[in-house]
Amino acid sequence: MRSGLSHWEKWIHSEVKVHPLVKIAAAHYQFEAIHPFTDGNGRIGRLIAVLQLVDYELLSHPIINLSPYFEARSDQYRTLMSNISKRGNWNEWFIFFCNGLAHQALEAESRVRAAIIWRDAMLERLRKHRVKGVAIDVVQRLIEYPTVSVQTIAKRHKVSVQAANQAVARLVTLGVLREPSGKKYNRVFVAEAIFKILLS
Repeated sequence: MRSGLSHWEKWIHSEVKVHPLVKIAAAHYQFEAIHPFTDGNGRIGRLIAVLQLVDYELLSHPIINLSPYFEARSDQYRTLMSNISKRGNWNEWFIFFCNGLAHQALEAESRVRAAIIWRDAMLERLRKHRVKGVAIDVVQRLIEYPTVSVQTIAKRHKVSVQAANQAVARLVTLGVLREPSGKKYNRVFVAEAIFKILLS
């Protein structure tokens, strides 16, 4: 198995002259066939496929989640991979896999657009309440950093802890952030709306 996994890893990084999406689909089947773990091979394989998209410069960030598409079609997913093993039928697998990529890419685009709309609405809310400075900067980056602490804000935006604390307090008051734990120290504030948009 180690030898097979080593050859597989070298192959996915080699300059094979096939379309990168075909290579990713083939690599996913091969990873499943090697079956290096007792459980979770499918999930890990789908994560690797997304990271390959980034590695092959087809995606700038790993924002696509392939699992919902394939899990909703798990019987077809398994049958098509079995048909490769039994009959060498790659074409139907390539079509299925690429359709899944396209479907989930559109889903990801929709979620990102929704997150941007939410962020812009929050920025407008801040402007209406005449909020300025670091609070605006924090909201502008909430899609990238949906969880924040006073300390990380101070460091990231190069402001004092006091200024960061004031910004967080204002954002909590306006419903942009929430601190779910109720702790008094080492608090982490969450833009729950972003998580709902991206994970729903």
